[in-house]
Amino acid sequence: DTKEFENAISFLKQIGYDGVSLPLMFNMDLLINKGKEVLSSYQMKISDITTCHYYTHLDYSLVSSNPAIRARALNIAMAGLSVSNTFQAPLIIGLLRGKVAGDGKSAIWLQASLKILDKNAKDQNVKVLIEPINRYETNYINTISDAYEIIKEMNLENVGISPNTFHMNIEERDLGESIESAKDKIWHIKVSDSNRWPPGYGHIDFAEIIRVLRRIGYDGWLTTECLPKPTQNDAAIASIGFLKRITM
Repeated sequence: DTKEFENAISFLKQIGYDGVSLPLMFNMDLLINKGKEVLSSYQMKISDITTCHYYTHLDYSLVSSNPAIRARALNIAMAGLSVSNTFQAPLIIGLLRGKVAGDGKSAIWLQASLKILDKNAKDQNVKVLIEPINRYETNYINTISDAYEIIKEMNLENVGISPNTFHMNIEERDLGESIESAKDKIWHIKVSDSNRWPPGYGHIDFAEIIRVLRRIGYDGWLTTECLPKPTQNDAAIASIGFLKRITM
């Protein structure tokens, strides 16, 4: 619904946001044609393109034991690169990678897909980001170091990392240290608190994270990805207010 999209963009612009995270939608032509027009009219940018809905709604996975489903997932990611090129925003691979089986084949399938995505991202001058996700949601690439090791071992030039503070709080021993250890591949940051509420509602030390990001020279997006609590609008207002205060 383009009107609903425009209303959301108008509201976010009004309360101080510079851009939005854009989930890949099923009607990509509408997304590209109308979305770009709306964003331009409000001087808003796209911070990143997400793919998780295809896993949560359709069970698409880059490591599915069904080769047809693996192909669909890769096709979605490839189509996402075109959207990324249109908006000049990175494509995030999180839950779309799925859960690996114990036979070792799954990891090989995922790495093959990452190699293809890396080449095509390079051809289109865009970036692919791996989002490490906690052990309760997936069993592969749970930490920043997991992602970093794969990227370095495979020499993936256009693949980086999008740490998510909620998942980091579960998996990382030291949040700031984990970011600093992979500083050359930290290309995007997702933000929510320890309870997945807006930043400031939990116990994550965001001031320390900001200090580390400044120390490593990070100048990318801080994208809020939290529960719509207490309400959706309240979450949006609280998030931007908190982030502006700690980054000033």
